[in-house]
Amino acid sequence: MFQLSKEVPSVGQLAHVRGRRFVTLDVINPEGRPDSKHLVKLASVDDSLGDEITVVWQAEPNAEALDFDALPNPEGLDDPETLDAFLNAVRWGIVNDIDRGTFLAPFRSGIKIEDYQLDPLVRALQVPRTNLLLADGVGLGKTIEAGLVIQEFVHRNRIQRILILCPSSLQLQWQEEMRDKFGLDFRIVDHQAMRDLRRKQGIHANPWSSYPRLITSYDFLKQDHVLRVFKDLIPEGTPSFPRRFGMLVVDECHNVAPGGRGMRNSQRTTLVKEIGPHFEHKLFLSATPHNGYSESFTALLELLDNQRYMRGAPLNREQLHGVTMVRRLKSDEGLAERFCKRDIEPIYIDYSEEERTAHALLQRYAKSRRAVASGSDYIAVEFVLKTLKKRFFSSPAAFRSTLETHLKTLTEPRDQEKKKSAPGILARMLKEMEDAENNLAEESIDQEELVESTVKMASQEGPKATPEQIGMLNELLSWARRAELLPDTRLRVLMEWLDKHIKPDGQWTNERVIIFTEARASQRYLWNQLSQRGYAEDGRAAEMYGGMPPEERQNLKNAFLADPKYSKVRILLATDTASEGVNLHHHCCKLVHWDTSWRPTVMEQRNGRVDRHGQPRDVTIFHFAPASAATENGRSKDDLDDDLEFLFVAAKKTSQIREDLGRVGPVIAEQIEERMLGKRSVLDTTLAENETNKIRRLLKAEVDLAEQVKRLNEEYEVAKREMHLTPENVRKVVEVGLKLANQIPLEPVEVPEVGTAFKVPVLTGAWSECLKGLEHPFTKEPRPIVFDPKQAEGRDTVVLAHLNHRLVAMCLGLLRAAVWERDQGKIKRITVKTVSKGLLDTPAVIVHGRLLVLGKTMKRLHEELLVAGGKTVDNKWVRFSEAELKEIAANLENGRGSDRIIANVRAKWPQLEPILRRTLEARMKERTETLDNRIQRKRDAEKAEVEKVLLELKAQLQQGLEKPDQLELDFGEFDRADYSNLLRHRIAQIPEEIKREQAALDERYAEPTPRLFPVAITIVLPKEGN
Repeated sequence: MFQLSKEVPSVGQLAHVRGRRFVTLDVINPEGRPDSKHLVKLASVDDSLGDEITVVWQAEPNAEALDFDALPNPEGLDDPETLDAFLNAVRWGIVNDIDRGTFLAPFRSGIKIEDYQLDPLVRALQVPRTNLLLADGVGLGKTIEAGLVIQEFVHRNRIQRILILCPSSLQLQWQEEMRDKFGLDFRIVDHQAMRDLRRKQGIHANPWSSYPRLITSYDFLKQDHVLRVFKDLIPEGTPSFPRRFGMLVVDECHNVAPGGRGMRNSQRTTLVKEIGPHFEHKLFLSATPHNGYSESFTALLELLDNQRYMRGAPLNREQLHGVTMVRRLKSDEGLAERFCKRDIEPIYIDYSEEERTAHALLQRYAKSRRAVASGSDYIAVEFVLKTLKKRFFSSPAAFRSTLETHLKTLTEPRDQEKKKSAPGILARMLKEMEDAENNLAEESIDQEELVESTVKMASQEGPKATPEQIGMLNELLSWARRAELLPDTRLRVLMEWLDKHIKPDGQWTNERVIIFTEARASQRYLWNQLSQRGYAEDGRAAEMYGGMPPEERQNLKNAFLADPKYSKVRILLATDTASEGVNLHHHCCKLVHWDTSWRPTVMEQRNGRVDRHGQPRDVTIFHFAPASAATENGRSKDDLDDDLEFLFVAAKKTSQIREDLGRVGPVIAEQIEERMLGKRSVLDTTLAENETNKIRRLLKAEVDLAEQVKRLNEEYEVAKREMHLTPENVRKVVEVGLKLANQIPLEPVEVPEVGTAFKVPVLTGAWSECLKGLEHPFTKEPRPIVFDPKQAEGRDTVVLAHLNHRLVAMCLGLLRAAVWERDQGKIKRITVKTVSKGLLDTPAVIVHGRLLVLGKTMKRLHEELLVAGGKTVDNKWVRFSEAELKEIAANLENGRGSDRIIANVRAKWPQLEPILRRTLEARMKERTETLDNRIQRKRDAEKAEVEKVLLELKAQLQQGLEKPDQLELDFGEFDRADYSNLLRHRIAQIPEEIKREQAALDERYAEPTPRLFPVAITIVLPKEGN
């Protein structure tokens, strides 16, 4: 079967290295002598990852150059179920990149896939370079959609090196979801990882080339010394072809877009602009991609795909929705009924006289400070007053902390030199504050310290305080210090609410609640007061905040997500660092805003922790509201009631228009500030909502969602049928794999509400790795596995064994390896089946082969499982037609082998073996003629698409030059003449860019060469008795 060679393999030849099979891509002889060492570049062919390695051939132990073209010898028979499992293993490992309608990613994931989530995957397979903006609303499953695309591209060998950029607080979540839901291992790169790598591999080790799949935060990578190391791996200027990296994923991508009109690029914008062009594919994720400023949106699109978009250039709406952006909302027809409903409910509060007096005093103080402020002083005064008001509504503890900083600064001797430089410093600090507020999930930012230091600087810059003002501050401070020692009115009301919903009659229920606070000081205040009154007993309450050790944070998250039967935690106190991207909805449908955020986007991010895809119950969001609003006969309103009612109205408005916050959100935020500073009495977003209609129309795709979902469902079912993907077939692969590996078999067990599951036994050797991930995240108990996604849906008591699950993947790898075995081992690759005499009246043979098509550069272009066969009629071999093969295959039944059958085949093998080889080769020839045409059509279509895309961009840019009034630009960063020059420069680049891209495609698809590997033989006998 194999001819071993001690010689160095030639380009295109198979090789066995490190226990795996590779095709030889390149051979380099640096010294030019036959007896010198050779560098051999290899690409994997026996798995779907397409891994490439370069080895010193003579230094590799047991390295072998191989030639393989023989059928399996008839030395024995497999039982039919074993051979079926083997063929399925081969089938599921095949990469069919020509047929874009067939995909495997949904079957390689450990979650229930919604049909609408297949849309990004289908789109991604239709274009040569994928640049998608996944802009579905909060909670629709953008991470799942991204994971499907990543999984499919990895399987098809279209990408190897992947980088995920996200807020630092989401790194572990991304790592966990990619591992548990898709079976893909990613490594996190941070300062500790860099230190560990260099300690092991030396100071010059580059973390960005240490592993093919990486996760990091944009604020880590944007640092000069870190980015410099990354840039060591990419060419300067024009990207190389093929590009150095496979896929860039940017989560919460609105964080990397430039700010509003005329704002300069942030460090994050510059980071993505510099590294993005060196990635072949890009996925950007954001529920709020448009912040209301078209310039910012077009700049984000340019970062995503600079061959279709340019900052400020007119947008092609058809292109945006047809190719680039996927955006669906929960309110869309066809989706609304799938998701939970959300209600906003008030928790009424009647402030005490002392609290009302303190608020009135704060109002007086604010009025007196504004009266003496002017010029640059005014900005400083407004910031301090706004912060004090925000802290007053947060908690007595938060208010006391900020008030102490302000008062201490005002009463300190003033340094006039510092006073002169203060405006510039304050401006920078206010910008830092704004950035921090926009990136609450970035844990590297100490929000509390930043607030206090900015208050201190603003207090220094503001006007000198009068004795009367100092007196008012001292009086307020005295009240705050007393108030923080006891529950305030709001906390007493909250405890009453907890007693009603979470701990009625003193008994803990299975209900859970998340209580969000903006300030860490308020969270500590809540924790202390609730702990003293028994609400944190026995682990019933927990805190999640920025700066928590990642492992501690993850353990807390696991506890909150676990079934209440196993985890005691019922109350989660969370700061806003937990409000972006963190999933907390599995067993929680109630959320309380302890302090209503002044920024609607933060409110909505908080709500999205429980109101999201997979939430099984309707969600209730609670905000505090004045008791005077509940009854006409209640206490007459004062400014404190009015302020709280304004915040409640803003919260309701935010929830109502949550899918259009891009333009309206900033207006609500601005009006909240105006109200809190005494400049506004009524919330009015009419103008902003009218303006946002344009954005809504821009982002709204004119598609029939119901028809689209129906089509996606049909494609999904077709893929399942063609790939023989059933829970039973996957289970059989595992059972056969464990048997071949001499491991203990699976043990059926009954699981409540699930049915029959399978306990994974203690596995030995390398197989013990398969036990990872079976441990329950919270209880740490081993969980059984199931093979049917419906059994695992919404449950954490079992683990879905999908195609990329470690156990399934190892079994598949073991079975597929039988194709390459020189001596027949436990799999003979020959079996016997029967079929009705109505279809076959004489014995026949079906042979399977693996067809691999390689391009000129030895890149895998296509792969499929060929089926051929025939029978002897009047002593003459007659091949089956494709239709005959399909009919026989559809009606095959398991037969019983015997020594007589195998002896008969052995006796005829010298004559039968060349006939079967010619039969398979004839089928390969027929198929490759068709494939050659399809490959060339695919190449021509991709070349035409590249040219079309770039010429459309050229036309849009030309339009911008000729009709500058159509530009989405305010010329804040550069003037009109500068921008016109940029347009002309980009237009001039396009012809050469078309040539480069098309040349790369020509190189990729040049000289397709088929390789045939015989796989298995099925002897088909007419069924006796019919």
